[in-house]
This record gives sequence, structure tokens and C-alpha cells, in this order.
Amino acid sequence: MKALLFTVTLSVPWAQSLKDKRMVVKSLKDRLARRNLAVLESGMTEQRQRAELSVVALAANQALAD
Repeated sequence: MKALLFTVTLSVPWAQSLKDKRMVVKSLKDRLARRNLAVLESGMTEQRQRAELSVVALAANQALAD
């Protein structure tokens, strides 16, 4: 079994508050979760216009991981 981990930094320049940013992050997390990916907001939690997400996926073998 292979585990894949990657980190994504997002810019949300139109966010005027943390609530605006959270709506964008929640929407993206929900969309990725439907594809069987585990998603976590791993950094920049208090910054209004930036977000960092860590995404994890499991694959049964190397061919599926690629």
C-alpha cells in the first residue's frame, strides 16, 4: 500500500474575513473528500487571504499511485 501526501497553498484574495476564507476551504475540502482524499487545513489558519491544505490518498500499488 502506498500513501501519497501533498500540501497546497491557496490564495483567496477576495476574502474579507476568516468566515469568507472558511467557506472556500470547506467547499474545496468537501469536493476532495468525495474523491476519497483526506484533507486537513494544516497551516495559515489565522490568515485571512491564505490557506494551506494537506491532502492524503492511499493506493493499493505503485501503478495506482502514479
